[in-house]
Amino acid sequence: MTELPTVTITIPVLNEATYIGSVLDAVLAQDYPQDKLEVILADGMSTDGTQEIIQRYVRQQAEANGWRTGPYLTVINNPGRIVSTGLNTAIREARGDVIVRVDAHTIIEQDYVRQCVAALEQSGADGVGGPMMAVGAGYTAEAIALASSSPFGIGNSVYRTSRYFRERFVETTHMGAYRKGTLFKVGLFNEHFVRHQDYELDYRIRQGGGSIFLSPYIRSHYFVRGSLQKLWRQYFQYGFWKGKFLRESASSLKWRHAVPPLFVLALAATIILALAGSPLGLPSLFMTGALYLLFLLLGTAATCAKKECLKYLPITPIIFVCLHLSWGLGVWFGLFLPELLSPKRWPR
Repeated sequence: MTELPTVTITIPVLNEATYIGSVLDAVLAQDYPQDKLEVILADGMSTDGTQEIIQRYVRQQAEANGWRTGPYLTVINNPGRIVSTGLNTAIREARGDVIVRVDAHTIIEQDYVRQCVAALEQSGADGVGGPMMAVGAGYTAEAIALASSSPFGIGNSVYRTSRYFRERFVETTHMGAYRKGTLFKVGLFNEHFVRHQDYELDYRIRQGGGSIFLSPYIRSHYFVRGSLQKLWRQYFQYGFWKGKFLRESASSLKWRHAVPPLFVLALAATIILALAGSPLGLPSLFMTGALYLLFLLLGTAATCAKKECLKYLPITPIIFVCLHLSWGLGVWFGLFLPELLSPKRWPR
């Protein structure tokens, strides 16, 4: 590459006071040429102190270098309050030739932007990204990070399961970096999607003949939700918007998408049969429960096999149940209850 492209880092935020300082520290420490880098935060009208933290960084950045030796840092309003509207607003304001998305729960490595640009150039792909390295703060969050990085928890999702972390073309990646021209060509992010907007965008890119590339050198750490209640809500939403997406693009269905909702359906059917007094009810319910219990035991044993993971044995099967039931139930709601699709019902 004879000349490095200009890059805009876009960060949608809404009530992220816990992490936004660390996120910005990592973003502003990038080893990419500072005069070719800008940062745009799209704030969805935060009320928890996030705005005050961001403004402090804006002032410090201006006082430290007057925009000459450091990246230009600015904040714009996101009245839509969801990720897709925030990203689109930032992209329309962006001066960079390459758009790098960074989420407000994610800490990127110092060479993150440089590796994104290198991957775009070397692969020729329309979008690139790296693995999502899940981390947690506290016992429950650490166990959630472990379970949500396991194929027993989330299937063969390439960018989330360490056994698949190698250079390859994929369906989608974590966050993502794109040529700005590509994003405008496909119509930016779909603002009807509160969740799942990254997969939906990558699907449209691939349907149009483009490609998405995973590079293990594009490294970041994602802070998972810290409680089972928050995890349930998050994955129910993920499932809901996957169901909504499947209504429109059934051909995108993969086996890992189908297993949790089919399990939920089987469980519900056997419970109804048992309550109705059917002679098949209790045997079917027992068989479904026994098979799932066996799956849980095998999955927990494999996930916690390393010595340092043994302490998570008591809670890991509970987390698996939370992941499977919330996501599977969410898919059915997304498929058959479109009246719940109002973004106002689903704050980020």
